Amino acid sequence: MKGSQIIQKLDDAIEYTRDIKSGLRDDIISIEKQADRVEDQVRDSEEKVRVMIDKANERFETKRDSLKSDTDRDMKELEDRLEAKLQRALDNPLSD
Repeated sequence: MKGSQIIQKLDDAIEYTRDIKSGLRDDIISIEKQADRVEDQVRDSEEKVRVMIDKANERFETKRDSLKSDTDRDMKELEDRLEAKLQRALDNPLSD
């Protein structure tokens, strides 16, 4: 093999190595972009889930407060009716 052939083969190998390096760099950049997109999607999903949980908590608290208020009102009405009956019985013990 002549010296010029060896130099040509080395030049070819160097060029091939550069092509591989360039391809790998492009692949890495593409993977990094995909990873960034996935991270953004995960952040968006987390935010949506947080909002859904907050809304669910608000609905639960509202329902619980409403139920407590309804129960308190029902108990007050029952107490008022019992007091009225008791007072009528005390006012007129002979009536039934």
